[in-house]
Formats: sequence, C-alpha cells, structure tokens
Amino acid sequence: MRGPYQRWLADCPTHGRDDSLGWEAGPYAPPWLTGWARTMLADALRAAADRAEPLHERPHQHATMAAIRALARWNRLQSDAASPFGIQLAYPYADQQVIEAALATRAEARTSPYQNKPLLMAVMSGHVPAANLARRTKGGYSSDTAEAARPARAMFAKLLSDDSELARCGLIDADRLRTALRGWDRADDRTDLLLHLTLMCEVWARTTSNRPLPTPVPFEETPC
Repeated sequence: MRGPYQRWLADCPTHGRDDSLGWEAGPYAPPWLTGWARTMLADALRAAADRAEPLHERPHQHATMAAIRALARWNRLQSDAASPFGIQLAYPYADQQVIEAALATRAEARTSPYQNKPLLMAVMSGHVPAANLARRTKGGYSSDTAEAARPARAMFAKLLSDDSELARCGLIDADRLRTALRGWDRADDRTDLLLHLTLMCEVWARTTSNRPLPTPVPFEETPC
C-alpha cells in the first residue's frame, strides 16, 4: 500500500527491490553497504520525511516531476563536464514549454506497454520514417558502456580494494563488494549502476580526504 508520501519516504529502507507502486524510484541501497551505513540511511530518510512534501498530491504526477528533476540534475552534470572541452550540450526535451505540454496530457497518454514514448511518436509523425515510429522498444547503450569499462576492471578493483576510503569509513563491506566486482560481467542493470555509483563515491571520498588515487593498472588488451 502506497500511503502518504511522508510515510512512504520514511519506510523506504524496508521497501522491496521493485517498489513499482511507490511514489518514485529508489533509493536503492547496494548489498555491500554495512549495517551501520544502512542505519544512517534509514535515520536520514526518517528525518527528511518529517518535513517532506510531495511535488504533487497525485503520486503519478509526483513521480513524473521527480524524474524530471533528476534528469535535469544529470543534464547539468553532463554540461559541466563537457564545458571545459568547448562542447556545448543542448537538451530540447527539457525546455519549459515541452515539459508543460507533456504534463498537461493525461498520464495514460504518456506511456504504453505497446508503444515506446507515445507522445514523442505522435509529435514526430510525418517527420521521421513510419518504421521508426512503429518501434515498440528503445535503443540502449548499456552493452557499449560495459564493453568500454571492461578493460578498466583491474583498475576498478584496485580502487575498491581493502584500501578503499569507503571501507575505511565503515560504509561498505569490502568482502561483499569484491564478490560483486568478480561477477560484474554477469550483473543486472541495477547492480551495474550501483557498482559505477560506488566507484564515483570512492573517488569523491578520496578527493575530500586528500588521498591520492591508486597507481593506474595497465588496461587489458581487447581485440578491436
């Protein structure tokens, strides 16, 4: 049962792996978090729930708006990363008018199990080939990301070894993380994402502690 937003947020640590009826996605705690880290997370969520207000009184609208905000933060990070190289990124789907038009439609018009992005398909009718509009799936790049990251696995493992800053702070269980690293090639999409996020947190933790990154490990040779 979904219940009020405040109660849902406070109970997030007890939700199952797939909380599809929740107010929004996540948070997803990786299995290599220590018990102490899980307790801190639960306490923080309960404290936040005391003053939290949903972005909309209807859960589906709140979930949509939360997703838009999350995407905007990610877009800003991408833009900040590209800017020093002289690359200017544009996000037309994040324009105010586009978002307002999408939110003005009924929820069942925005998604469908039989069509990918029905609103976008309707707008693009007559502008792109009909065969493209008839697709029921979307393209992905997870396999490309995995292939690009595979030669750096030794470096990742070294970064998240017993000398890990996160482990030193008591936030991650090094043994459980090593097990996940050994099975990275067989990991599902969510575990793959959590491993990458853990790497990012490790780099951030070392930076804030003024700890150098480990000596780079030569990349594995892979055929082109």
